Amino acid sequence: MSPTQQGMLFHSLYAQESGVDIEQMLCALDEELDVDAFTESWNRLLARYSALRASFRWEGLNEPLQDVQGRVTLPIIIEDWRDLTGEQQQARLESYLRADRKRGFDLRQAPLMRLALFRLAKADYRLVWTFHHIVADGRSHFFILKEVFAVYEALSRGEELKLPPSRPYGEFIAWLQRQDFSRGETFWRNALQGFTAANTLSVPPTEFTDLGGDDRGEQELCLSSSVTRALSNFAQRHQITLNTLVQGAWAILLSRYSGDQDVVFGIVRAGRSGTVDGAESMVGMFINTVPLRFKVSPTERLLDWLGGIRASNVALRPYEHTPLIKIQSWSDRPAGAPLFESLLVFDRYYLNSALRAQGGEWQARSFRLIEKTIYPLTLYGYGGEELRLKIAYDRRRFGDPTVARMLGHLATLLDNMSSTPERTLAELPLVSDRECREILIEWNRTEARYPDELCLHQLFEAQVERTPEAVAVVFEDQKLTYRELNQKANQLAHHLRQLGVGSDARVAICVERSLQMIIGLLGILKAGGAYVPLDPSYPKERLAFMLDDARVRLVLTQQRLLAKLIEDRESRMDPHVQVVCLDTEWGKIARERAENPQNQTKPENLAYVIYTSGSTGRPKGVMVAHRNVVNFLTAMDVSIDHEPAGVWLAVTSISFDISVLELFWTLARGFQV
Repeated sequence: MSPTQQGMLFHSLYAQESGVDIEQMLCALDEELDVDAFTESWNRLLARYSALRASFRWEGLNEPLQDVQGRVTLPIIIEDWRDLTGEQQQARLESYLRADRKRGFDLRQAPLMRLALFRLAKADYRLVWTFHHIVADGRSHFFILKEVFAVYEALSRGEELKLPPSRPYGEFIAWLQRQDFSRGETFWRNALQGFTAANTLSVPPTEFTDLGGDDRGEQELCLSSSVTRALSNFAQRHQITLNTLVQGAWAILLSRYSGDQDVVFGIVRAGRSGTVDGAESMVGMFINTVPLRFKVSPTERLLDWLGGIRASNVALRPYEHTPLIKIQSWSDRPAGAPLFESLLVFDRYYLNSALRAQGGEWQARSFRLIEKTIYPLTLYGYGGEELRLKIAYDRRRFGDPTVARMLGHLATLLDNMSSTPERTLAELPLVSDRECREILIEWNRTEARYPDELCLHQLFEAQVERTPEAVAVVFEDQKLTYRELNQKANQLAHHLRQLGVGSDARVAICVERSLQMIIGLLGILKAGGAYVPLDPSYPKERLAFMLDDARVRLVLTQQRLLAKLIEDRESRMDPHVQVVCLDTEWGKIARERAENPQNQTKPENLAYVIYTSGSTGRPKGVMVAHRNVVNFLTAMDVSIDHEPAGVWLAVTSISFDISVLELFWTLARGFQV
């Protein structure tokens, strides 16, 4: 067995119903079929290629072996679906594909392939050729399909097709067994030295739920022929390959998504050249997966970096058959931990395009390969007139929208590689013009109607009119109805106006949590001022700084806190700033009128100034206007249920802006706070 076959055997035994390495070739045949001749052509194929008659033994052996059976018959299901609607046919086909993948194969029994032929119309069939990847790699698919249809066409005409003798796959296995893989140890140790953690992509969590559906996703896109030509010409001019460009784009994308400059992913090597004579046209499992490591340095010039990728690919050629399990053991990753979580597979042609390009009957046939690797993320690249990019992914790890964006980002990177090769890696854009518009314009189209002519305190006054006798605020064993709270706030507002408070006047409020705190906030707003909250627990130096920086006109406080505020008053606070103690001076304030003061505030006037924590330097006062607050509160109506209004526990310091929601959104909606 080849090292790749051994790995596939392990994964098949480890997760028998996972569908990993189960390959399904879905063929649409728009032609009338001679079913007997068609079946015979497939059985002749089995007789011709020893790799397709292989079974595997491992029980009681030190090392697993593959046995080639002398004669086997290919299992085939033939069903007529012509009495079903098109929708029913599609549903039944998808159901069959899911069940077929889950069914898998018993690797002890040859052949490890089967056929299902479904007739949809007189000259319309769907063929599902299912096989285990362990017996045939991607290059083999072309030879098998080309030959089986050539034999079929000959048999349909009553002729025998003479084919050249085939080389047995066993010759390649014998060549592998003569190789000394330990020669690659120094190369791989140097290549992976210092790489200790697989790249983890930062992507939104998936919403996939396993309800018996398929956890395998697949999306693809084709670059235009003009972009593909530009990439091919660019590669030719600079003596690199299209594969190099795709590898480079994938490395940059993984680096941007993970935040790592040290990137490793798996690549699949064809493994045919330089082995045995005739290997290029043999059927069997030749491929091998090896890691490729990139240093994605933002300041490196693209052309120089791509040249390094090409050199890395050339350097590993003598060691491309080294078993991945050995490479992993020579790396600095912990035993059993994977080196990478994504795989890149590149082929010079897309199978469907290559087969249909033969013309004739092939124009009535189309082919699509459905496959699943052990890796959560696999990128397939196919050359041709239009570069095709396909991502197969584990939907439990990656959401469909995430993968769609990945493909778009890959296309953007590739397009810019050929058009702006003198850029550094950091200068290559990831986001397309369309996505830019989406992020900057479409996602920001959040306009909504809100009462932009009203101020914050007017929302509260409107609620007072609706529920005057409802309890508005409760503190310990004290409470106020909406009417009582409004009247006390009005009395304070009239008093503050007599002291000169008006529009945009900044009034500091330093009080302990109490009903007086709510009265003070509303009174400042009703007077036309903007409140500046000072938490009594703050150090006196911070309070002094805020008083000085905010240039407050007046301070609302309580007698027991006064000493802390005025201790440094002469050196830091303007001596003309007035101080009002809500507790000891309330008798005087209570003689003011209880009706709402005439509003003198406009929506563009300040509602409050809240200071940042200062963790990155000096605290900064953030000035917020009434219009901003009213807009915010209206937006919260969509997010928080408020009909009917209930009881809200307000626990946040008024020095933090979440208190605006806890106190003012609630009181403007009829809550008991």
